[in-house]
Amino acid sequence: MLKVRFSLLLIMILTSLLAKSQDDRGSFYINGYLKNTPSQTVYLINFRNKNIVDSAKVSSTEGLIMLSGSASEERSYYLRFSKKGGILVLAIAPKDSLVLYHDLDNYWETSIKGAVAAKEFLNFNLAANEQGKRLRKIESKIDSMENIGANEDDINVEKNALKLMNIAFHKQNKELAYKTPSPVTASFILANFIIRNELDDLEDLLKHLESKFSRSSYLPETISTIKSKIKASNTINDFSAVTYAPEINALDLKGQPFNLKSLRGKYVLIEFWASWCKPCRAEFPILVKTYNEYKDRNFTILGVSLDSGKEDWIEAIKTDNLTWIHVSDLKGWKSAAAQVYKVNAIPQNFLIDPEGKIIAMNLRGDGLKKKLKEIFK
Repeated sequence: MLKVRFSLLLIMILTSLLAKSQDDRGSFYINGYLKNTPSQTVYLINFRNKNIVDSAKVSSTEGLIMLSGSASEERSYYLRFSKKGGILVLAIAPKDSLVLYHDLDNYWETSIKGAVAAKEFLNFNLAANEQGKRLRKIESKIDSMENIGANEDDINVEKNALKLMNIAFHKQNKELAYKTPSPVTASFILANFIIRNELDDLEDLLKHLESKFSRSSYLPETISTIKSKIKASNTINDFSAVTYAPEINALDLKGQPFNLKSLRGKYVLIEFWASWCKPCRAEFPILVKTYNEYKDRNFTILGVSLDSGKEDWIEAIKTDNLTWIHVSDLKGWKSAAAQVYKVNAIPQNFLIDPEGKIIAMNLRGDGLKKKLKEIFK
């Protein structure tokens, strides 16, 4: 059976190469073998505008797919699986003809051949995943030591190890950003810096990337967003002169009107996010843990989504187990709340006190937990 599958895959590749020689120079092709897949539909979607580029039926017996599209430059796309598999993000350039092997039972059992951008992007994601696992292992150890009242010096040793590991990973990722030939990979590295709140020394790198990828319309847009995020992290922007958080009026998951004022008397984290925002969703495991720890101590979260599709919004909430309050007007970046709060990049959040005053902004990683520890000590 395995020989038959690879024979079929070879035929698919040869067919796409023949079509490629006759097609426009911007065409790209994906030939894939999906392991442990049910019979389902696989969609190829543009990461930025969420348009469906192509789709294909895959059977549980063969697991083979063929997808194609066209692009004027390297961009990010993702595969979405209708029944099982979540999403798989890819970097694809014009003329690419890539061969994909992906195990739906193990997201990280993935390999790509035949495309430089796609392989570069995949290698970064695999490395970032390993980095994340190593960091979480130490963070978990620190939490356990604090919970049992371990010796403070021993805890500080682990905290210092965590700090040194973060420094090493930041250096490693920054070097990759300088060297990578892929603007998509560079863009996601910058997003990773945001997730880990590593914003202090990026000015030279941003200038380098702007020069290196000056012909790319993809990365300059990302750099502009990153610059806005850096600016936002260093100041409360126009809210420095505003005592109270502006009101938010939107519909909740049941379609009922909801307003921020109804939460007066609690500490509230207003979290701006979207189902399509990878950095947002990467933050959620930490945010869920912090929420569960403090939800019974006069603290809650109000999630404000910048989605435009209700199904994607609801599915992300269920998938990521986000049990706090959620609202959205489903207007994307035209969200009324986002405009009032001057949100031009996500993830972004505001912490307000029981009187409705903004007391902190952009609390990422363990930043929120540290702030809540100060409040509820």
